[in-house]
Amino acid sequence: MIFLGRGALSDEAILKGIIGDGILQRTTENKLYEQFFYFIKDATFKHQLSEDEAASLYTDTIIAFIENVKNKRFEGKSAIKTYLYQIFSNKCVDFIRKTTTNKMSVHEAQPIQDWILSLKNVSKWFWLGAKVLLITRLLKN
Repeated sequence: MIFLGRGALSDEAILKGIIGDGILQRTTENKLYEQFFYFIKDATFKHQLSEDEAASLYTDTIIAFIENVKNKRFEGKSAIKTYLYQIFSNKCVDFIRKTTTNKMSVHEAQPIQDWILSLKNVSKWFWLGAKVLLITRLLKN
């Protein structure tokens, strides 16, 4: 295995380890998980996620990456760090979209009377604004 820095694996070692069997595969997967663990802290700041939410999404990211390597969907056109970060970032954004969408407001119907009244108020303000604009123009001349 090729190590970089403080026990960090090279991209080549990660790919060989994931494709490998038994202890090598499990060790590589654990090292991979630890190597980019700081993504979790980044997500708590960048995406305002809780540590538990970010950790769950990070675990999903590692699993997706391992499956992509085994299914030969990872082509190696980018560094593993870049690839993982993009998957992780997409998962964070998807999570935020799912949790912030107010599904109840989509199905709430507004009574027609309220809607008509709001239109009357808008038209009243529109005409008042037009009158003020006309008066200010007349005063300038």
